[in-house]
Order: sequence, then structure tokens, then C-alpha cells
Amino acid sequence: MQGPVCRKSGLDSVAGRLHQRRGLLGRFAASGAAAMGAALGVRRRATAQGDEVACRIVGVTGGGVIRTTGSDITLVLFASRFVEGDGQPAEGKVRWLDPSFDGGLSLESTGAIVYQDVDGDERSREVRGIASVNGEFEAPFVLLVTDNTVEGSTESPPDRCVIQAGNLIGDTGTPTSGGWGYAAEGELIGGDLLLIGEADS
Repeated sequence: MQGPVCRKSGLDSVAGRLHQRRGLLGRFAASGAAAMGAALGVRRRATAQGDEVACRIVGVTGGGVIRTTGSDITLVLFASRFVEGDGQPAEGKVRWLDPSFDGGLSLESTGAIVYQDVDGDERSREVRGIASVNGEFEAPFVLLVTDNTVEGSTESPPDRCVIQAGNLIGDTGTPTSGGWGYAAEGELIGGDLLLIGEADS
């Protein structure tokens, strides 16, 4: 008996679409494509072994340079979830580099992440997880990304990112209690974000 078919929802064409989108830096497209390929490869191996796999994927990938009031920040992002199939884990990776914060900040996701839609905003997605902070300790983070690009339009506003971490999650100012916190937001001035499979969700 033939095993279940893993429907890719156009993942094979995502890397090409990333390169075609305006202003995308090649290294960010390559990073996102590699992460997608790894995720898909796991599902293909499971399918070949006859496991019940439902792998219609929605997500967001890309990255670039984000201009904030403090500095230009580098983001590399891939995050996804499976539309069908209970218990299927999310796949993803977030890397956020801010050279101006406290002598230089590196946030890199560790372990599983949560990827979800944003109510009332079809162009935005939220990514949650735990990040390693400069390789020294871990803190929770929430990343909100907005893909504003409209295919075929030359007047789309820039893509946008908002991140909160540590004890600044949910806050807009300086925390009143002890502990570590970080928050930043801005628009992409180089690079791009791309929603994956939004037409199928």
C-alpha cells in the first residue's frame, strides 16, 4: 500500500519567489530556502516510511536589514506550522542581531517555536519562543512580522517587524522591576518577508 502523499503547497517555488521579490538580499533567501528544505526533507522521510503525515505548511520566511531609531538590525527568519495533522511540531528559526544595544545583542531561537496568525490582520504573523541572549542566558521573545508587499505593485509600504523579549513582553516602556528586557521595531530597508501558503490557509 502506498504511503500518504506530502503536499508541499508550492514550497519548491518559494526560493524563486524570494529572489524575485523587491530588494531581497541573496543570503537571506538562501537561509530561508535551506530551512524549508530541511523541514520538508524530514516529512518526506517519514512519508517514505509509511507514517501518517499531513504536511500542508503555512509560514513566513526571509529577513534583511531593519531600520530602527537606534540602529540597523539584521533579521533571519523561518517559521511555519502544519495546517493538518494533530501533534505536528512547528519548524523555525529566528536570528536577530542589534549592534547598538548594550555593546551588541544577539538573539537566536532555541528549541520549538510557536507560529500563528494575527486576528484582524491577514498580512501579519506572530512568532513566539525562547532565545539565547548572546549565548549567555535564555529569555522568551515575541516577534511580530508584517509582509506588506503586494505582488505586481510598485507602491507597497515596507515590510515591518516588532520584537519584545524578556520582561518587556507586552510593555512599551522601561520595566519597573528587575531583570532583563529588550524591545525594538522598524521597517525593512533591505531584504524581504514572504508569507508561505497563505492562499491555502
